[in-house]
Amino acid sequence: PALQLNGALSRRKPCYVLHFRLDAAALKQVAQANHATVTAYILALLFLAAKASNDELTGDFSIQVPVNMRKFHPSHTLRNFSMYCGIRLPLSQVTSLQDILPEISQQLTQRAAQPAMDDMILATESLVGSLRLVPLFIKAPLARIVEGKLTPGDLAGGTMTLSNLGMVELPPDMAPYVDSLDFLLGTAVINRVSCAMVTYQNTATLSLSKQTLDPSFEDALYVLLTRDGLVPRVEGSPVYEN
Repeated sequence: PALQLNGALSRRKPCYVLHFRLDAAALKQVAQANHATVTAYILALLFLAAKASNDELTGDFSIQVPVNMRKFHPSHTLRNFSMYCGIRLPLSQVTSLQDILPEISQQLTQRAAQPAMDDMILATESLVGSLRLVPLFIKAPLARIVEGKLTPGDLAGGTMTLSNLGMVELPPDMAPYVDSLDFLLGTAVINRVSCAMVTYQNTATLSLSKQTLDPSFEDALYVLLTRDGLVPRVEGSPVYEN
């Protein structure tokens, strides 16, 4: 199982939402200066922030990254069509941005490629097929028992999830009235944070769905971004009971 961040789990999910508003052009420039994509660069910062928010001495961090399967298998369905690849680094190797970026970029390239994703589709199809004849009254309780291992963020004991939607465009009639967009992931079972990113015009918004009030992760992330000249505008969104 992957390492988890510090902080007691809250009964309310999420217990807090944070938005890091970034200059999209500056973010792209910093990523390119480090010979990486924006996704790889943000992943590297998340690994470094995770290390700052963990007191363990050994173990691995694992971040799940959704992969859009439509680029491999064109589909017009309205349903989500994505799989996950896991980017994994030992705690001992998470040392600096320059040290971990090449490994992260290589893992992204290999694990998000079509052969790896097709293998995952076949494995999933095989699993679903094997359960087809199992009565629902047996499948339902089993699904609840293993939920923590099958939800995307907790898949294979993951540390967190990062989903980057990339650049989003709105119809011209709407564009003048929208400053930025938010994209949020629901919290997982044991992960303390789920991360999502979307870019609109020149604002890239990195949003954190928190499952703990421990601020060590986002504090470290803020310091890392600031050190690279990407001083974010941070907005907090407390979650209220209905």
